[in-house]
Amino acid sequence: QQFVDASIRAAVTPSSSGAARAEPAAPEAPLSLQEQTVLRLVAAAYTLQEIATSLSIDLPEALATRAAAMAKAGLATRTDVVRYAQACGWL
Repeated sequence: QQFVDASIRAAVTPSSSGAARAEPAAPEAPLSLQEQTVLRLVAAAYTLQEIATSLSIDLPEALATRAAAMAKAGLATRTDVVRYAQACGWL
């Protein structure tokens, strides 16, 4: 099980607001928990180094995880990641 640093817990915990949100298109392959967490942190403007440190992984793994998650979800830019995160209710 992955543990996230307490200082970023709010950024990776889904919002509990009751507002209706548009559902994003489902990725072809489901995102792993680590991929979801990395995308949430990218959308919350954390650097890859901060993400790697908080998840206790190395920088190349954080980069590879971000790339895999973005590919699975069909995202090309950081802006796409933010929009995806908002649609998922992560922000």
